[in-house]
Amino acid sequence: MDRIAVGSFLYNCFYMAAMGFVVSILPLYAVDLGADIATIGPVWTIAFLSSFVMALFWGSVSDRSGRRMLHVIIGTAVLSIICILYTFARDIYHIGVIMVLGEMLGSSQAFPIFMAFISELSKLKKRGISMGIFWMGGSVGWALSVSAAGFIAEEIGIKKGFYLSSILFIMSIIAAEKFLGGELGENQTIRRQIGFMEAIKEFRKFGSAFTIFLLASVCFFIGDSVKISYVLMFFEKELKLNRTLATLILSLGTWAEIPLLPLLGALSDRVGRKPLLLSGLFTFFIFNLLMSVSQNYIHAMLTMLLFGVIWGAFTSASSAFIGDIIEEQNRGKAMSLYNSAASIANIIAPTIVSLAIIKTSFRTAFTIIAIIVLVGFLLVLFGVAPSRLEHSN
Repeated sequence: MDRIAVGSFLYNCFYMAAMGFVVSILPLYAVDLGADIATIGPVWTIAFLSSFVMALFWGSVSDRSGRRMLHVIIGTAVLSIICILYTFARDIYHIGVIMVLGEMLGSSQAFPIFMAFISELSKLKKRGISMGIFWMGGSVGWALSVSAAGFIAEEIGIKKGFYLSSILFIMSIIAAEKFLGGELGENQTIRRQIGFMEAIKEFRKFGSAFTIFLLASVCFFIGDSVKISYVLMFFEKELKLNRTLATLILSLGTWAEIPLLPLLGALSDRVGRKPLLLSGLFTFFIFNLLMSVSQNYIHAMLTMLLFGVIWGAFTSASSAFIGDIIEEQNRGKAMSLYNSAASIANIIAPTIVSLAIIKTSFRTAFTIIAIIVLVGFLLVLFGVAPSRLEHSN
């Protein structure tokens, strides 16, 4: 395996191991400090909105400077410091300020620019497989971290877990610097990133099928945002699970997706992208309905295993689908918009779910999310024709 593949795998593995603990435990940490759903939702929305805006800024800065690795190191180092700062938080407002700083200076800078960096290196070194290995590393790190997050929180302490996450972020910097630090020489060409606003300006060129697919993707990622931020709270508050068992169950979906990703990707080449997109969205609809009626840890475990199919089917087909329907000269801009769908969903989801829980209950909130995901399913079913590749099969 070449240095690019090893470096991308290790960076994302350590990065997602750190992020998995922070993302899964932070809502519970906020509750421990006296927060409620009414305050968590707006704080998370503001943080994700700041990340969305600053990602555009950092992408533009790194385009002009060409120093991708410097931004990766700075952004990841900021996240390491942010983990330490969380240990000093005394209420939800402290958490909010720290979280916004982390999103503005850390997450929005490190991860998107590292993705662009790996994409450029893969192009130069003719190693297209690097991006696949990059995502595999992230899945492994996330699954391991979330599996252990509850045990760490209960037996060792949340604050010590933040210290561990800080160390993992540092390890991701070391891995990137060791394996990738000298890979992009000064005389090599930096491919300029395509920003969200630039892509918006030429949105009409992409056609109605892409517009409908983009809306369906926002629906999908709203569901994913809820799965990450609120399912663990549901397990603890409604199903009365301890944190060790709750986080272990939450990780089952990621463990399931690791072997399914390459299999479902190959299946999309055989049967076409649209059937996989529909399968992922419809299974996600069922997932949320089942979650709304879950009564114990057995129900929760069986439901979470479905997420391997959900994530594997939708994500393995979505990027390929864009390549099928968008002409080569416009694919970079189209991909920028698609990547922004998750950011937009992260801005919308916390407020929707928090209001739903406050006015009704966790279970009703899952039903509402199921309806949103079903809208995405119907958009693809009736609004997206089979791609050119599917016509040729």
